Amino acid sequence: MSDRVDPLTYGVDGVRGLLTGRTHFGVPLDIAVLLGVGVLFVALGAWRFSKIEA
Repeated sequence: MSDRVDPLTYGVDGVRGLLTGRTHFGVPLDIAVLLGVGVLFVALGAWRFSKIEA
């Protein structure tokens, strides 16, 4: 269960799928999770950056 929480798992699975054709989760799900985590982190970073007092 803990492997489904780590985004790195989806990155490794996606690369494995592209190189060997065999995946555990499927390349579309891997890409969706990685894009979702990326968007979440960029949004969180932008929000935190806007809170910095100059």
